[in-house]
Amino acid sequence: MKKKIFLMFLTLILVIFLFACDNNTDSDLNNTSADVNNVNSTRKDNDLMDKDLNGNKLIYLAGGCFWGTEKYLGLINGVMETEVGYANGNTENPSYEDVCNRNTGHAETVKVIYDPEKIDLENLLKLFYKAIDPVAVNRQGYDIGTQYRTGIYYVDKEDEAVINASLDELQKEYNEPLAVEVMALENYYTAEEYHQKYLDKNPGGYCHIGESEFCALEEAQRDTKYKVKSKKELESTLTEMQYNVTQNSATEPPFDGELQGWTLEFLFV
Repeated sequence: MKKKIFLMFLTLILVIFLFACDNNTDSDLNNTSADVNNVNSTRKDNDLMDKDLNGNKLIYLAGGCFWGTEKYLGLINGVMETEVGYANGNTENPSYEDVCNRNTGHAETVKVIYDPEKIDLENLLKLFYKAIDPVAVNRQGYDIGTQYRTGIYYVDKEDEAVINASLDELQKEYNEPLAVEVMALENYYTAEEYHQKYLDKNPGGYCHIGESEFCALEEAQRDTKYKVKSKKELESTLTEMQYNVTQNSATEPPFDGELQGWTLEFLFV
């Protein structure tokens, strides 16, 4: 009798143990699935093409504390949307505390969606450079750490040449080497909600970008060299051939230029 009771007791314990393991496995699978979905949703930005953005384009800019950088970039004519997050680090789904204290390798970054009909990447970067110290290593203003490094992270490979050309021009203004990191976006995680549009929610809050930089931005945007003509404006000012060559990568037919038929003698009279 005692042996029978003992076996029943062991069987009951085994059933309870198996049930608990099954629940834990399901829970772990659910958590893993949630993590994978979260990672995929944040990394989906890597695969965005222009068609997914309704003709707009995407670039990620790191310029120190993302509160001020987002505010500054959001004021640029042609910037349609901004969001702050953590880019190109070594861990998945980092929190603000992780990025600040646990050496995750992420940079505080602003995701920028812009309308290339209103501002092209070259001029967007020129304005971005006005808000950063491009030779400072892992520091902007009083903020120090690798998360405050400057960087330009692209999702369109064709943007790399534009970025490098703009930095070559910027380098001419400095004796020290530039410290702006340029690389393809490897990963990006949206920051916590309280960081989004932080200075709009907290007027007068901390901002490493000075008032003079905001004034310079306002002044620069009145300068026509930072403005991109729309296709309609170009069509009205260029000939059909000029438009096709400059906008559609067409090639001018040989012996069809405006000076065709002119002789050197005529040119130098």
